[in-house]
Amino acid sequence: MRDERPPDMIPISCYLVGSDTLLLECAAILLDGGHDLRGVVTSEERIRTWCRERGVRVIEASGGWGAALREAPPFDVLFSITHLSIIPDEILGLPHRMAVNFHARPLPRYAGLNAPVWALLNQEREYGITWHVMTPGVDEGPILEQVRFPLTSEETAQSLNTRCLAEAVASFPALV
Repeated sequence: MRDERPPDMIPISCYLVGSDTLLLECAAILLDGGHDLRGVVTSEERIRTWCRERGVRVIEASGGWGAALREAPPFDVLFSITHLSIIPDEILGLPHRMAVNFHARPLPRYAGLNAPVWALLNQEREYGITWHVMTPGVDEGPILEQVRFPLTSEETAQSLNTRCLAEAVASFPALV
């Protein structure tokens, strides 16, 4: 594996929690960048398979995954990527640096689910994605990275979601 970190970048130790393709893309970026991906919390079989093929620990999302993280050696960052449940406050406090959430919406204007549809119904001219620190207040933590892009008149909820995922993959290395 080639180390693609800039010379001044310090590797981070982290866990990921989530269930979709974006999680796999971000996990690959972490591994390719020489970071210490200690495990992935998921309930998706294809993600479990991907992790096993790469020697990444899998923690089952349907069980007491918080206990597994509490018992783990100290780590820097917890990334919540395509994880739709609220993470309990006691888990948010486990990473030494921070817990980070991917939000496929431009915060603070669009929080919650179905935001792409609302943006289209509201005839927004732009949309975006947000990486932010998770805090006890849902979607209230400081914004770490935000990407905004123009919307076209042909935009659909599906095309907008696809663009959000592409922007997330493109922005993740700078976030890390």
